[in-house]
Amino acid sequence: MLSAAFGALWSALTLLPELSFLRVTIMHPVLAAAMTLLAFGREKRLWRCMLAFLAVSALFGGAVYAAGLYRGAWSRSGA
Repeated sequence: MLSAAFGALWSALTLLPELSFLRVTIMHPVLAAAMTLLAFGREKRLWRCMLAFLAVSALFGGAVYAAGLYRGAWSRSGA
């Protein structure tokens, strides 16, 4: 729950103009590492947990994007 709350807080903070640096691409792996540490900090195989976390995140993100394309919410050209 702490990891999810941290991710939600991060998402909300990126909307503030003063904190626009949080939207920089390099911050995404930093966020993923921080969330993984918060969620799985006591695990022996932390790297495996992080890779699984990223894989599941990519899977769900792709599924949401595909569902949006199917329903016509987004165009493939990004317009």
